[in-house]
Amino acid sequence: MEDYAPGFVAELTAQGYKPLSVTSQLQLVAQLSEWPDGHDLDVWNLTLPVCEQFCAARRAGGSRNLFTVKALAPLMEYLSDLGVSGPASDPVQEPVEVLLQDYSRYLTGRRGLSLPTAEVYVRMVRPFVAAHYGPDGSGLAGLCAADISRFVLVSAPGRAVASAKLLVTALRSVLGFLHVQGYLPSSLAEAVPSVAGWRLTPLPKALEDGQVTRLLAGCDRRTNRGRRDFAILLMLVRLACVPARSPR
Repeated sequence: MEDYAPGFVAELTAQGYKPLSVTSQLQLVAQLSEWPDGHDLDVWNLTLPVCEQFCAARRAGGSRNLFTVKALAPLMEYLSDLGVSGPASDPVQEPVEVLLQDYSRYLTGRRGLSLPTAEVYVRMVRPFVAAHYGPDGSGLAGLCAADISRFVLVSAPGRAVASAKLLVTALRSVLGFLHVQGYLPSSLAEAVPSVAGWRLTPLPKALEDGQVTRLLAGCDRRTNRGRRDFAILLMLVRLACVPARSPR
């Protein structure tokens, strides 16, 4: 694999990789080349399962960065462009990302969403799907209403009301998709709790004295409707114990 290192460095540099990132990629390639047990790994043997085994070995060895197959994507893309990558090495993506890409195509193709909106939905639900996606998607089959409520309770606080509502909308959407695709035996979209956002929430809790006076003065007591409005407002003011001077 050493023969491809100079060209790989040139490609990374052309793509705008910083020197430190290039060095990290070269170190990763060197470790991959000598894995396992110091034997030189042929590029034609770089299949997705082999890459996953290599990354699993790095994680087991205590690596804290570049320990997923996504880290090998630049190398695999470079080898693929050269036409020297092994069979089944093209989709060097984690299963969760493959699933989310399918979900994005579902949103744009079958639900009619625009691509930017689909990308927002995918970004919203990625933490939820990643947290529950077990090997081969087996973890999704065990989802329950409690898992969904827990995610919303953790993720929604601190968001603006509109953002929180979009979060639960996207969550209902992906749960429907997972059911349609056979990942879930039944749709759990109804288990997603709603986000409270009442229309009158931003109204002030109380009016200043001057505001109350101007409010009462705005009633035209020369008309029946004005006198009625004045009486209602004055009663509300007095019941609320607001000290306001009634206009003569």
